[in-house]
Order: sequence, then structure tokens, then C-alpha cells
Amino acid sequence: KKKCCKLACCLLVTFSLLIVGGVMLGIYLPEEQRKQLASTLIDAREPTFVFNKCESNTTECCNGLSTICDMRVDKVLFAGMHNAMATREDGFLIVPNHDLTMEKALTAGYRFINLDVGSCQGKLVFMHGRCHLGQLDPIETLSKIVAFLDRHPTEIIVLNLQGVQNEAENEYLDLEEVATVLRRTPGFQDKLYVHKQRLQNWPALRELRDTVKQIILF
Repeated sequence: KKKCCKLACCLLVTFSLLIVGGVMLGIYLPEEQRKQLASTLIDAREPTFVFNKCESNTTECCNGLSTICDMRVDKVLFAGMHNAMATREDGFLIVPNHDLTMEKALTAGYRFINLDVGSCQGKLVFMHGRCHLGQLDPIETLSKIVAFLDRHPTEIIVLNLQGVQNEAENEYLDLEEVATVLRRTPGFQDKLYVHKQRLQNWPALRELRDTVKQIILF
């Protein structure tokens, strides 16, 4: 029993030290160094799966298929990435949700992107619950989505921004600041679909593609 207790205590201490060390790295290690460290822990190669099954970007291609252009968006399945900002490759070393970046997920075919948005030291960021766990600049991150859609005009993305109230650090989300960031992101508003009436039917993928309204925001 004594040996078991000693082993359990050793494991508990080791685990606690790992957590504390990880938190300290998250707080004090510069962003670029965090990303370099993360790159040594994962296989950061580009996805090899070819998502787009269309013959080039033909007029009959929508979200990688030629058979769904006339389907309404609420009838289409969108592969999703929860907490897309929280990746090891982006320097989220403690409790990350993913290894590879959001951009690589888009390339692999993910078309629903969930991002947690909150405030850290008075600055709006994409974060994972606590500031020290990692942060991404929202304009830079959203600009990557816009750039992807510019390169892939047949693709439609559902974007979910989830507000985080960081009460532990007395940081609270300002929705007007979120709106300002969306307006300041180059090209974002031009691609944003507006669903004007609550009972209105959702458009088909073809309509969104042809009108270049490639982002549906929740």
C-alpha cells in the first residue's frame, strides 16, 4: 500500500508540474517561440486528402461537389472545426483542440468554423477560455478566411463566433468591438450573406456562390 501511495503521489506531482510548466510557457514564452515548440510536437504537413471532387472550378462546383449546387444551405452537411483557433501549430500548447491550423482545415474540406472571441488586456482576440492559453489576432485570422475564399470562389463557409466572458480576469466582451473588427477586416463584409427575414427560405449554394456571398455568420 505504501508503494502504491508513493507512486500515486509521484504521478500527481509530475502531472502538476507539467501543468504549471505548460501554463508558465503559455504566459511567458513569446508567440513565435511557442509556435516553434509546437512544431516539434506534431506532424505539421499539409493534408493530402483532395477535398474538391469537381473538374477544376467549373460552373457546377459547390463546396467540392458538382451535385449539391441546387441544395439549400440548411440541407447540406458542413464538416466543422470547433475552437478552430486553439491549435498547437498556432501556439496553443495547453489543452489545444487541434494540431493543425484553421487554414489547413479549410484546405482539407472543413466548411464550418467555430471561433471563441473574448477580451485580453482590453484587446479583442480569439482565445480558448483564458488569455494565457493562447491568442490569435481576429483581423488576421478572418483575413485568412477571406483569402481562402478568394482562391476558391465555389466554396461556402459557415462561421460561428462564440463570445467568451473572461470573468476570472475581469475581461468582458464588447459586441460593438466585435462588429468593428468585422468591418475592418478587408473583404469580409463583401462576402457576408445577410438573411433578411426570419421565415425566409435559405438560399441554394449556387446562389451564394454566384453572388459571392460565401460567408454565413452566426
